[in-house]
Formats: sequence, C-alpha cells, structure tokens
Amino acid sequence: MESYDERVLTDKLKEKADLHVKFEVKFMEKALILQEKLRTQNEILKYVGTLARVPNYKIILKAVDTIESMLKGTHVIKLDSR
Repeated sequence: MESYDERVLTDKLKEKADLHVKFEVKFMEKALILQEKLRTQNEILKYVGTLARVPNYKIILKAVDTIESMLKGTHVIKLDSR
C-alpha cells in the first residue's frame, strides 16, 4: 500500500495562513479532516508494515486491537462558523 504525506497539505495550509488568506469554514474543515485522515492512514500503514511475517495468531489478534484503537484515537474536528 502507498502512503500519502499529510505534510504537503499542512505546509500549504500554513503557507496560506502566513499570507493571511482566509478560507471558507467548510473548506477549512474539509482540509483539516483530510489532513487527519492522511495522518491516521499513514500511522496504520506504518504499523501494518511491521507485520510482514506473523509467527502466531495471537499477534494478529493484538494487531487488530491496536489498529482499532488507532482508528478510535483519531481527532474529531469541528470549526466555529464565525
């Protein structure tokens, strides 16, 4: 699986903020959600990559629990519409 770099999006958002560019709230919220999805995806892909060879089923069960906790640990993003 291919991982995508959320830093590109982060850098562009920071660049626009430094230039005092204003975004509509809905677009900013979408960008932040995408950024969080990319970060979480990359963490999971990195973890799955460590499981190339699994000696027993207990490690697989533990990996499932770990990935589920990673998904539950994602940040909820809500912006004020001010």
